[in-house]
Amino acid sequence: MSYSSSHSGGSAASHMPTPSRPIVGPAARDTLSLSLITYLEKMPLPALVLKPVGWEAGKLSHETVVYVNPALTSLSKSAVGLPSLDVEGKPLADLLRVDNPKDMEDWLSFAVQSGASSTKYTTGLVWSTPSTSATAVGVRPETLDIEWSAVQLEDTFVVLTGTVLSGRSPSPPAKPMPRRELSADGAFQQSSPALQTSDSWMRIERVRTDSPFRSEVGRQKRPPLVRSDTCRTDIRALKLFQLSESLVGGGITGELLRNHDWSNTPLGPITSWPQSLVTTLSLVMGSQSPMAICNDAYIPVAGGKHPWLFGKPGPEGWKEIWHNLKPQADICMTGTGTYYDRDLLFMTRKGYPEEGYFNWSYIPIRQEDGSVGGLLNPNFEQSAEVLLERRMKTLRDFSVNAGQAKTMTQLLSIAAEVLTANTRDIAFALLYTGAVDHGEHQEGDGSDSHYYTLTLAETVGISRGHRAAAEQVTIDIDGDFANPAHLWPFQEACRQRGPKETHGQNIVEGIDGRCWGDPSKIVVTCPIIGSDAEEVRGVLVIGVSARRPYDEDYK
Repeated sequence: MSYSSSHSGGSAASHMPTPSRPIVGPAARDTLSLSLITYLEKMPLPALVLKPVGWEAGKLSHETVVYVNPALTSLSKSAVGLPSLDVEGKPLADLLRVDNPKDMEDWLSFAVQSGASSTKYTTGLVWSTPSTSATAVGVRPETLDIEWSAVQLEDTFVVLTGTVLSGRSPSPPAKPMPRRELSADGAFQQSSPALQTSDSWMRIERVRTDSPFRSEVGRQKRPPLVRSDTCRTDIRALKLFQLSESLVGGGITGELLRNHDWSNTPLGPITSWPQSLVTTLSLVMGSQSPMAICNDAYIPVAGGKHPWLFGKPGPEGWKEIWHNLKPQADICMTGTGTYYDRDLLFMTRKGYPEEGYFNWSYIPIRQEDGSVGGLLNPNFEQSAEVLLERRMKTLRDFSVNAGQAKTMTQLLSIAAEVLTANTRDIAFALLYTGAVDHGEHQEGDGSDSHYYTLTLAETVGISRGHRAAAEQVTIDIDGDFANPAHLWPFQEACRQRGPKETHGQNIVEGIDGRCWGDPSKIVVTCPIIGSDAEEVRGVLVIGVSARRPYDEDYK
């Protein structure tokens, strides 16, 4: 499937009413999305909006608070009794206090450059401002611990949303965030604790061996921040970590997904995938029903193609049936889904084109802009059910008609008629009657010899006179010597009172109209035993389909 990285704008909260009070400073009111502010107004968690300055050049100089939501403001009233939280239009340093200002600045700078923070960051919230002392309002200079996440929106603002953790005393005093530029060369000199993540993000996509983010065995190593003009690699690492949070689980195929080198596929690097694809993948990996895009339930469908099939384009992975799939895929890419019930598909998943039946559909996956980005392919194999119904019909038809036979010859004639009707399981068949041979034989055969003559009564698929269809065969059931002139193991089957298989025979060519014209790779010679379970009444030779495994169900 193919995807483009298109995204649509707008907000799910845009239908909400306009707040009654001014909620942003005049400088930001014209540019900050009304739908965003409406959403934050309703949010029960503390939130604030920043307008970073200087980030376009990779040198964040300062951040201005342009909006504080009611949930954050209410903390000042409920926690320490402050009448208001007057920080809009002021530096972020007037609101937050941190133990390590440089770490906070690096964390926020990374979020600005990449679009989102990789992990949460905990700060204190200061209730006194430089212009108003704590004693003036009759409260202690107290802070609350808040765990923040950062997201860049509209290429201009950064939204911080937080969770209140606990209250704490101000000792030892925290350092205010500095309002200064980064070093002149635009380099970050130390890494942020916010980026101390496990190696799990590494597994989302293969990283070149010369990558600065390569992990060593048995050791966690965080990705260092680098110069702003090469921050794309850092952004890629962050995006990988974020995706690893969404694309979790999935068993075997989940691991394949996270370790596959997608950069060499039509989908492109995983960091370029739209959210619609990520969401679909998350749903597929969590499903217990077979689906492609691949999940663990799809592994039996893939058969011997697993794990080679994973990540392959459709025309390559399923080239033997692509002529069946492509027209339906083209229809689905126009936005119309398709569905097929018990569809016959010849998949090469065990080394040969296998007869298989599937209930399957193509469902269009919409991208953020409403266009179709790819296809979801739920499918359920119905081969066992279809084959069971077909074979049970053959047995049922024989049972119903066998009661009409008065002689062995009539019984074999009925059997030949029933086998002829099953063109997909029976490539050819030879039906022999048997009788004890009382004729003279060479001396020295031994007194224990038990000669038996088999006479061809019926054929299915091949005509009389074919070299595989001997008209008469004489065997010694109790002897140890098998006549090499016999093409089929008549003697072994009759002596052992059980079927014998001949593999890889090339005597009987493909027969038009039977088993898709493929020659049988396995021929079964089976004795017909009388009601006393001892007497051999005849022999049945059957060439089975080359497009189904000769398994217990077939037998």
